[in-house]
Amino acid sequence: MEKKLLNDYLALCVKKQLNLDVDLNNQYDFAENLVSKKTIIAPTFTDEVFSNNELKMFLSSLITELNNENCNTDEIRERLRKLQPLETEELKKIV
Repeated sequence: MEKKLLNDYLALCVKKQLNLDVDLNNQYDFAENLVSKKTIIAPTFTDEVFSNNELKMFLSSLITELNNENCNTDEIRERLRKLQPLETEELKKIV
């Protein structure tokens, strides 16, 4: 999974849910699950996240959801696409 794609997705979720602009670049890393050998997202929250309990809980929930669903890059792109507002050109194609 691409880190930039995941950053964009998590940041947009946080913006829409909590109305916060947060740099999430250093808030998680990728690791291998010791049992399943699958790549998972491992929280590495900094003080910026730990100091905001609502943000910490929200990000923890999102990461757990992504890990449990074993989301791949295409699924994250689709979720991101659904979260983003339609651009003017896209609106013209629909209308």
